[in-house]
Amino acid sequence: MVLCPWFISCLEHRPFTDTPSPDLSSLLSLVQLDSTSLGKASTRSLQRHLHLQVPSSLNLSVQWRKFWSVAIPHHCRTVWCKMLWDRTPTRKRLNLFIPRRFLSSSCIFCQDATEDQYHFFFGCSINQQVWNVILSHFCLAWNLAEICLLLTRGSFPPRSSHQGLWIILSAVTAKAIWSAHWKFVFDDQPFLSGVVAQKASTVIEKHISTLA
Repeated sequence: MVLCPWFISCLEHRPFTDTPSPDLSSLLSLVQLDSTSLGKASTRSLQRHLHLQVPSSLNLSVQWRKFWSVAIPHHCRTVWCKMLWDRTPTRKRLNLFIPRRFLSSSCIFCQDATEDQYHFFFGCSINQQVWNVILSHFCLAWNLAEICLLLTRGSFPPRSSHQGLWIILSAVTAKAIWSAHWKFVFDDQPFLSGVVAQKASTVIEKHISTLA
């Protein structure tokens, strides 16, 4: 109701008048956040209100602090954040929201299962091959179930000398799978599990030195 007059004023026809049409700044002045207009609200105030919308499975501020503090490449953190919020644009999601454009929710690689977020990153056989190579090379003690909990639920591994490696390994490999997936979709580049694993390994090794 508060914003209704602003939208109506945008639709009003103003022939031969010097009165400017409403712009976005006038809209921001109408929205209040902690008794302050949205345009002047502090970042802390905005974060506090956004945190109210955190899913119950992620409603642990300690885990979010860990997420933002871990030393990983920014582009890897972006993909990880999508996974935590379950916002990966999978075939299942695209078929749900744009059924006329995406007629099927099946995986574009194996065609054997619905491509939900789990299948996108972990369930498909070509992705499992990537994870198997990475785990066998860097961390035999960990398994795919624990990686899935970390990336989709923010369930961090126990504090140990290997915690940093596990986090880097998980985030970098997920990003490598993400990139290879979309290169297949948009650029017709084949998804080669060995190549994807090698690219992920190169980035992981580069960042291992930062753990010392």
